[in-house]
Amino acid sequence: LLLPTSLPTAAPMPLPTVEPSPLPTAAPTVSALAVRQIPNTTTSISAASIGYTGTVPTELGLLTDVTAIDLSENQLSSALPTQIGSLTRVTALDFSSNQLSLALPTELGSLVDLSVSFDLTANELSSTIPTQLGGAVKLASSFQLASNKLSQGLPTQLGQLEKFKGTFAVESNSLCGFVPSEVQALSYSVTAGWTVASGNSFGTPCCQVTSGFNCLPVVGLDTSTTTSLALSTGEYTATVPTQVGLLTEVTALDVGFNSLTGPLPTQLGAMTKLSAQAVFSSNQLSSSVPTELGMLT
Repeated sequence: LLLPTSLPTAAPMPLPTVEPSPLPTAAPTVSALAVRQIPNTTTSISAASIGYTGTVPTELGLLTDVTAIDLSENQLSSALPTQIGSLTRVTALDFSSNQLSLALPTELGSLVDLSVSFDLTANELSSTIPTQLGGAVKLASSFQLASNKLSQGLPTQLGQLEKFKGTFAVESNSLCGFVPSEVQALSYSVTAGWTVASGNSFGTPCCQVTSGFNCLPVVGLDTSTTTSLALSTGEYTATVPTQVGLLTEVTALDVGFNSLTGPLPTQLGAMTKLSAQAVFSSNQLSSSVPTELGMLT
């Protein structure tokens, strides 16, 4: 009996192929390094819906040739850097639908070529609307600050946007006081959309809806027996309530040396017996004197 000199070897069984699971990747950030790598001659930044997180780098202000920025629908947070004000050639600025917070920088007033759009809708911006935005006198198509946490009143300086004809949207904030006549006048030329009152508290004194304010105590006074108001105590803030115009028997009014803001209400013109004195000095009042005050004799 002859035995085989070697036993047959079994063919190796192939191992199943296992696809590697993708490693989780962090959301991209708009880093200072990435901004530095953008050529200085860049004129447009379009990066909407990329999923960017983190803060807006201050280095963005170095791109002084940029005329349009669209970083909308990302997850950018914290405050807009003041260096944004260096982008004086920008005509369109869109940071809508992010998580930006804190106050808008007053340096935005330096964007003197802003003519197409200014859109910061759907963020978490707080504090007030800077009066300096009234300097964007070329703006014509879009001014949008809706769905934030902005407070106090609309600055009268926005009435300087005389070329404006597009969408003006500031609804769903915590704005209060009254809409200045200079701003309301813009609505007559707006064709795309005027949404101001919804979700705000216009018509209500700011001190009634915002903590930290102390209104002039004129609401609820007897309109038939109140003949004088001496309120120059230095403790009153916010705007002059429109209800002061109901006190038609008042002959002397002194609200000087306070911290009153905003324009004088046109309703003061109804106080026709105000012949002795009307003192508004040493406050922080803005805008022009209402023509209705010419009715006071």
